[in-house]
Amino acid sequence: MNKTFPVAGDLWGGLAAASLLLPQAMAFGMTLWLAAGLSASEAALSGLITATALSLSSGLLGGTRGLISAPTGPTLILLSGAVVTLHTQGVNDSHLIAALSCCIVLAGIIQMAMGWFHLGHLVKFIPYPVVMGFITGSAVLMVLSQQAVVITPLTTAGGWIPLFAALATLVIMVAMERQPWRIPASVIALLVGTLLFHALTWLCLDGATPTSWVVGELPALSDIHRLDISHALNWPWWLMLAIAASLAVLASLDTLLTSVIADVSSGCHHDDRRELIGQGGGHVLAALFGGMAGAGTTGATLLALRSGGQRWTAVINALIILSIIVVFSDAAALLPISVFAGIIFHVAIFGMLDKDPWLWFKQASSRLDGWIMLTVTIITVSYDLMVAVIFGVVLAVIQFLRQQANMGVIRQRWRGHQRKSSRQWSQQQAELLTQGNHAILGYTLRGALFFGTTDHVYSSIQQEISDTRYIILDLRRVEQIDLTALYILKQLAALLRERGGELILAHVPPGIGLIKAKGHAHTRLISFHHDVFFRTFSDVDEALEYAEISVLEWLGGNGAANDQVFGLAQVPLLHELNPRLFHHLKKILVCRNIASSQVILAQGAYNESLFIMLEGEVEIRLHYGTSQHIRISRLGAGVIFGDVTFLQAGACTAEVRALHDVVCLELKRPNFNILTQQHPRLAADFLLRLGAELGQDLRRSNRMLRHILQDDEN
Repeated sequence: MNKTFPVAGDLWGGLAAASLLLPQAMAFGMTLWLAAGLSASEAALSGLITATALSLSSGLLGGTRGLISAPTGPTLILLSGAVVTLHTQGVNDSHLIAALSCCIVLAGIIQMAMGWFHLGHLVKFIPYPVVMGFITGSAVLMVLSQQAVVITPLTTAGGWIPLFAALATLVIMVAMERQPWRIPASVIALLVGTLLFHALTWLCLDGATPTSWVVGELPALSDIHRLDISHALNWPWWLMLAIAASLAVLASLDTLLTSVIADVSSGCHHDDRRELIGQGGGHVLAALFGGMAGAGTTGATLLALRSGGQRWTAVINALIILSIIVVFSDAAALLPISVFAGIIFHVAIFGMLDKDPWLWFKQASSRLDGWIMLTVTIITVSYDLMVAVIFGVVLAVIQFLRQQANMGVIRQRWRGHQRKSSRQWSQQQAELLTQGNHAILGYTLRGALFFGTTDHVYSSIQQEISDTRYIILDLRRVEQIDLTALYILKQLAALLRERGGELILAHVPPGIGLIKAKGHAHTRLISFHHDVFFRTFSDVDEALEYAEISVLEWLGGNGAANDQVFGLAQVPLLHELNPRLFHHLKKILVCRNIASSQVILAQGAYNESLFIMLEGEVEIRLHYGTSQHIRISRLGAGVIFGDVTFLQAGACTAEVRALHDVVCLELKRPNFNILTQQHPRLAADFLLRLGAELGQDLRRSNRMLRHILQDDEN
């Protein structure tokens, strides 16, 4: 039926929510305004006006599907504290009510501004333990706030009746929560508790019920108190602005948490901006007509959605409550205040207190969160809610910094002999690098490099720097670098320069505080201060190659492989080859001259030739995505490529590109097949040598793949 007539679902959802909110809204209104000097009937009406104004304004804007708004525990406790604070500043009597209403108007304006400027996400940064702390503290304060209703009458005749009625109402609500009817437990408890209260007063007091024990007839809407700012110049505006800002943040947080819960139930996604503007407008409207503050309510929202509520549920809920105010105001004269105290007890104990946070103390990993929650609860109860929230946020920030500092940003450490670049060096160069492996030290870092973690990194490196000239920092997993970290990196770079070495950075993330100065695509210098430059590379392999070249030059070798020129007999594949085979191969090899940057073999292109490098350099790349690639290897004179497709003709699995002018010899498979037919033993000897070379290539590829996988895991 709801799919055919969606308004029917809104009607049932709004009616269900209204029946749940009526007792709670009246109870919250009395809890706040009785302490401020209003009568019970005026206070009860204030709670109903708040539920009407908030649901109407929020529902019209439709920021959250099915969200029902009304007075809530946290906003009630904050306003109750504001009453005491304003009273101590000399704001009394009717001025106190007007000043508090003005605070609510200001809070509404701040909420609308938060929504307009898209600041709703900022309130979500309040940590969950802090939220649970002030909710728990608010629940305790709500229970304590009912002392005047249920404890004070004990000194009079029959004074036990209010306490008994409150406890009976609480028991009835607990017992009725799982009843099979779709009537809210609060409605059943209100009716049964009221009948029980009047039965007891009739039996014990002959029906002479004290007027202070009942709500009384609700005043007409035309008689409710309006916002009076005639004495506004005498109010403590600095304090009122602080109260308004605190209320806006608290109400926004309460509402947006409920919006997330509503999204799960409705399958929709709420709009922070529209919801906060709607809530702010509702607060302004409520305060202008004698209401209080509130937020989205989880219980009423879920009940409305489960009853079929859709787009207009909140609006219909507001209209139903408004019609009840107008039509059934006389019935409030019979409603006992103590019964509403029982409803407050139930909301506080079973709706706001949660046993899960207390389980945090059982595990070491969450024990600190438990202490934060408990600290916020104690400060909320003993001092002030917003002070407790601010203190809790500070504790949570300290906890986060401590966790970051203890987590350790050094993920992996390696030396030059444990990890080598993909560049193939000559035998003489490889021997020199073996002697200088100790000069290269690499670290894979993760997390945030800030004042709490960088000193640990510096201390760890300092202990191993005695024989190190080149340090490579892999920053792929680093999310942030602050100025303290940059300063320490500067110190490390200066220390290495004194040794004739260098600090090298790889995978520098964008936007971490380093400013590009000059350089080219992959090898570039990045400036921190005008006199400090860090050399950076796009990946660790290129950084390693640069360090290896530097080590070769330090040891007196030649790190520029492109300067080498090989004769055919010097190529390792053909070295000490059978003279007859060497003679026949020379006849079928074709010399090719390839210009720098030219693609020799394209990825995916067909090939059946083997290439032997005599001069220059090539780079083997594996392309992926739209424009990205991984460098597989960098080859110099004396090496071969194309060996896989030479053995089995087909598509090239990678690209081969000339880095410098290249002179190479091409051995085409058809020509080699002729040699195979004429001299099978000689051809078999060549293929065995080629297989050995291919095996070495596979080992190098396997080593590089292992490093790539380790980088991804880190």
